Amino acid sequence: MKQAKFLLLMTSLLFYGHAFADFQSILKKAEKGDAQAQYIVGTMYQLGKGVPEDDDAAFKWTRLSAMQGDAEAQNNLGYMYDMGEGVVENDLRSYMWRYIAAEQGELDAIEHRDQLAKWLSKEKLAKAQAMVTDCKKSHYKNCE
Repeated sequence: MKQAKFLLLMTSLLFYGHAFADFQSILKKAEKGDAQAQYIVGTMYQLGKGVPEDDDAAFKWTRLSAMQGDAEAQNNLGYMYDMGEGVVENDLRSYMWRYIAAEQGELDAIEHRDQLAKWLSKEKLAKAQAMVTDCKKSHYKNCE
């Protein structure tokens, strides 16, 4: 999974026109609210590429991007909740974020959302789906 995320990060960096050495300029864009830059910063911290690995910082930046509607960040946030990276493990939040990303066509999110749905009890699945509704109604502000 980390190798796939590294390839995704490299693709994002090439597309976005930055190199690892340019972390400070990416960080400045992230601090100004650029969702793609926030996702890149989060992924760099998550993988420890160009910066020290820091799960808390990875979660912070990925969450900021996800809350702006970035499907890749939403899927990765679901992964972080699933694995307990930078946050307490939470299957309901993992499902919620993966569901939201899947609605935007994020293929990895579709697969993992469907796997989680098989593992969750009917009650937990209903609760997770209600969380999806609340999160979307609030434009990603009421998701935590």
